[in-house]
Amino acid sequence: MADRIDIKNLEVSGRESMQQRAVRSCGEGSHAIGHVQTTLMIPLSADVLLMKIGLKDCFVFCSGCLVCWGCTPEEVDLAKNAVQHVLVGPFAPKDVEEDSVDLYTDGKPALRVGQGPHTFERVALACALAQSVYLGILEKRIDRAVAQTRSIHETMAQTGHVHHSSKGVGMMVGQMLLLRSMVNLQTDLLDTPEFFWEYDKYEAMYLSCREQLDVDQRVVVVNQRIEVLQDVYDALESELNVRQNTRREWIIIALIALETIAMFFRLLTRLLRTQVRDPSHQIAVLPVL
Repeated sequence: MADRIDIKNLEVSGRESMQQRAVRSCGEGSHAIGHVQTTLMIPLSADVLLMKIGLKDCFVFCSGCLVCWGCTPEEVDLAKNAVQHVLVGPFAPKDVEEDSVDLYTDGKPALRVGQGPHTFERVALACALAQSVYLGILEKRIDRAVAQTRSIHETMAQTGHVHHSSKGVGMMVGQMLLLRSMVNLQTDLLDTPEFFWEYDKYEAMYLSCREQLDVDQRVVVVNQRIEVLQDVYDALESELNVRQNTRREWIIIALIALETIAMFFRLLTRLLRTQVRDPSHQIAVLPVL
């Protein structure tokens, strides 16, 4: 949903909202309580918060992800609206990544969970899902970057030159560096969450879900594609450097030519002045009969 969710402010605002609803319910009478949609905010660790929408569990991650467990579309919209005011760097609608997973307890499912997994088991699965969705956002951005460079490949293959300005290439390189930092520098978003330091017995379920979602392999693929983009941008920078050096050389040549012309006119002017002052040095041009 965003680059980050301020779960600390979400907890504070949720507590204040509960107090306001409690005061309103007391003022309106006990019959109003049944019409109030209960929303509880329960911090589970530094990077995940449990938000109760009625009896449903929703997990809010500081990485900007929201995982809703068994919620109806209306309850999902309610959960989204509840976190809108604490989104830091919200994404455009086209950049929002959504995914859904069904868990089965019969047969031989990929993920084995107990009948009606309790909250901590849901947290373990939600952590893996949040990381998968976060990685999906990176993959979508890299796909757009690859689409942008496809025309560059074709142009260089046909003409041997690049028709992009220095500013345009600089912006492309900046986007690539931002993607690489999101994968490598913000490693805590793709590493094992701190939640499992205290509840390590649920880490195996988290790792199993992470493996089923191919998170580790997808990180490797993302890094490989970023390296390919880096090679393309390096070639672009080299081409632009050659272009700039050539432009500088032509500017220097033009300046030298202008200086030569100016010197020629100065010498010509000096010669003409000398001839005007001393007529004996004038050169007479007589017609030949």
